[in-house]
Amino acid sequence: MGEAFKDGWNNIAVNFQDQPGEEVIAKYVMMNIALFGDPAFQLFIPGTPRETPAEVKLENGLLVASGPERWTKYKADQSLADEWSWHGNLYYFGAPGASSQKWYGHGHDNEYPYLYARFTTTQDVVSLKAVENVTLPLGWTGPERGRGYIGAAGTGVYVDKHPDGSRTLLWRVRLLDYDCETGDVKDTFVKQSYEIITTTTVTTMSPVGSCKASCSAAGFCCGTNSGCALPSCHQGCEVGLYEESVWSCIEKCQTMTECFQWNVAWGHSNLCTSCADTCDGEHCEPAGGCEHACHSLGLPAPPTTTTTTPPGPLQICKMKCADDGFCCGSDSGCERPSCQIGCELALVSATKDACLESCKGMTGCFNEVHGPSGSSWANQCTSCSSTCNGNHCEPEKGCEQACSNVFG
Repeated sequence: MGEAFKDGWNNIAVNFQDQPGEEVIAKYVMMNIALFGDPAFQLFIPGTPRETPAEVKLENGLLVASGPERWTKYKADQSLADEWSWHGNLYYFGAPGASSQKWYGHGHDNEYPYLYARFTTTQDVVSLKAVENVTLPLGWTGPERGRGYIGAAGTGVYVDKHPDGSRTLLWRVRLLDYDCETGDVKDTFVKQSYEIITTTTVTTMSPVGSCKASCSAAGFCCGTNSGCALPSCHQGCEVGLYEESVWSCIEKCQTMTECFQWNVAWGHSNLCTSCADTCDGEHCEPAGGCEHACHSLGLPAPPTTTTTTPPGPLQICKMKCADDGFCCGSDSGCERPSCQIGCELALVSATKDACLESCKGMTGCFNEVHGPSGSSWANQCTSCSSTCNGNHCEPEKGCEQACSNVFG
């Protein structure tokens, strides 16, 4: 009983270390009732398991965590549902070697089964490194992935040094992902191996660690949380690890537009906070961080095919502008609209005269342009020196020339 009590408190310690700031209610884990003084009381002590439990073993120099041979599904007692005023069914799972972390949410208790792994050794072990990745939120990811959240894959490994010179490593491995309202199993942990890292082990940086180092070197300074509603480079490193190609990774980055994101790799993140502490007072890092990470991970590019698309009317008009010596893009200088802006105006004008009138209306520095692809803004008080041989603006009457390009 004393050993079980000690294990329970060690499990709590691992939970607290893996998810600081999260509420882990210790009293529910340790709320036991013991009976003393009854001469008729006999404590049942289980013998050898009939089925293989969840466990960790040393195999060929690697620590190998394995899931249990079989899971047992059971329906929650109605008294629990009544306590929570829950009107549906609730199901939970148990197995030898699995201990569940509980969390109250969505109107009832949720359980997340873990193997709370232990390994005692006289080696000077300082950490572990996962040899294989498993589908999140199962398994263990490693300390470099950051701290987890309730129900997440294990992240940390904790060293308990003993007076005799030995030490025990403690970590947690998520074993089962299921819906407790339906009892449907989403995914099951089978096995994961870990390299033992000692003070003399020569290690190579993992893909995520290398990616995040590339982020810092490129000036992307936010962490998992970021600002300006932009996904950070660090988030891209996490996202890309579970994408099949660089393009699918970039597409995922471009869908991350809401302030609050959730991902199985890191849990919750906030894209609308501030990175001032790590970005020299700036609220956000430069744009494109998430996409930079996708390229940094070395993900494969999908097979490419070469197709030739004939230029459309807008492209033909802009090519004619360049041929005629008009060298600005959509933005221009000298407070006059460029030839390329004239192409946009011409393709939504009914006649040449209407196009010329639109050109006359383009005065001042900033103008909204309603073109064939929608609305955009043009800046007529910038410089085209990079495309116009050092000149701030292109020749006069560029906009009017575009009207002629289209209408003749």
